[in-house]
Amino acid sequence: LQRRQGAAGPMASTKPSGGGTRRKTRARRAVDEVPDVPRQEFVRPANQESLTPAQLAEDVPRSLMAKDPNLRSNIVCYSFADNAFKHIPGGGGDDSVVFHFVMEGCLLHKDGDEAASQLAAEKSVREDLRARRRALEARAQEAGKTVAEVEEEEGDAGGRNQFNFSERAAQTYAPLMRDRGISTAPPETLEFGATASRWEAYDCYRAEFERLKSEEESGGLARPVLRPEERGGEATVHSAACGWSLKLLERMVVQNAQDELFSDFRFWEDESDMYKPGGMGTLLPLWRFSDARAKRKMVTAVDTNPRYPDLVAVSYGSYDFMRQGTGVVAVYSLKNPAFPEFVYTMDSGAMCLAFSPAQPSLLAVGCYDGTVRVYDVRKGEDRPLYASDIRSGKHTDPVWGVRWQSDPMAKDATFVSISTDGRVASWVLSKNELQMETLVSLKLVQSAAGGGDGAAGSSPAGAGAASA
Repeated sequence: LQRRQGAAGPMASTKPSGGGTRRKTRARRAVDEVPDVPRQEFVRPANQESLTPAQLAEDVPRSLMAKDPNLRSNIVCYSFADNAFKHIPGGGGDDSVVFHFVMEGCLLHKDGDEAASQLAAEKSVREDLRARRRALEARAQEAGKTVAEVEEEEGDAGGRNQFNFSERAAQTYAPLMRDRGISTAPPETLEFGATASRWEAYDCYRAEFERLKSEEESGGLARPVLRPEERGGEATVHSAACGWSLKLLERMVVQNAQDELFSDFRFWEDESDMYKPGGMGTLLPLWRFSDARAKRKMVTAVDTNPRYPDLVAVSYGSYDFMRQGTGVVAVYSLKNPAFPEFVYTMDSGAMCLAFSPAQPSLLAVGCYDGTVRVYDVRKGEDRPLYASDIRSGKHTDPVWGVRWQSDPMAKDATFVSISTDGRVASWVLSKNELQMETLVSLKLVQSAAGGGDGAAGSSPAGAGAASA
């Protein structure tokens, strides 16, 4: 039967009959007279099956089984290892088992070992409590006090709560783990595809053949296809791009092989330096820069590039007047300590050098024969960009120092050199040549042996005086 609930009004599809009809009608009228009172009626569905009282009283048993009777029981599969069909026991695994009710209980059987041990533990606790209670009563009787007063005086040694207690060492704050993600824009990609078939290659060869044939017929000379070496260009192996790639690859190999040295270069620090007097530190040798072309030569000057601190220029020469030879300037990089980046050779020994602060690629070198040279490290050529000679001017003695001038108003780059010939010269890098201009000329004036005039004998050293 269906229950229908609504406002007042007849909604039953059948009319009652019998002796109780009048009473039901009066009850309905009484309900209808009361406003806003919900009324309930039972309506029988049209498709409801009619059963007899005997059928309604009959018990129909239903059995719930763990195994699904609709599943297949004899399943076989082919084994490639044995080359045969094999039967799968259990009817295909756990898929055929249905759990209708699962509950994890906390009850123990009283005849079990675990229940017996639990009962024994509880009995031991109760006995301990009784013994402690009897001891408190005995002490209270001896002192003439109540048990509560004795418990309050003795108290608990640690004041611990036996139901909610934890050691302080275990109360460590556990930080929460958080996952953080960053989404970035995907890199731009480009898809390219091409297909070269045999007929396309044939068409290209055919077109080239027709072109050569037409040139022969018109009287022109057919030019054969030449390789890059034959066309006058450089091969790929000897190109500048290949050389730059090989240089980067060499740097990576050296840095991987000397990873510990590079780590010490960046992060090494001796803790004992703070206890040394005068603030003196400790030196840790890392690399030894050398080149075969500078063997048996003396290091005369060292300078660092102002823009690229990893570049270090070293000049090699000789301070012995009787043993002079060729000079070498090597430019090393901390990115590749094994080999120099650039090497420049010259006929005379290199005695000094300096990088230009305004143009860090320019390197000025002073030689033992009195000449000066300017190299451009960007080109990597052994030939100097500027070089002085007798025609443009030169020192007559070795050049012992060069310095660049930082004049923002100057149009051309300028540097100054000094030599033991007594001259301080200024060199201007013009468009075509190196121009020399003497700034200061120093002369050594010998004093008279017998005294002489007062001006000549007033030298502080007593041997001579320098005048400009």
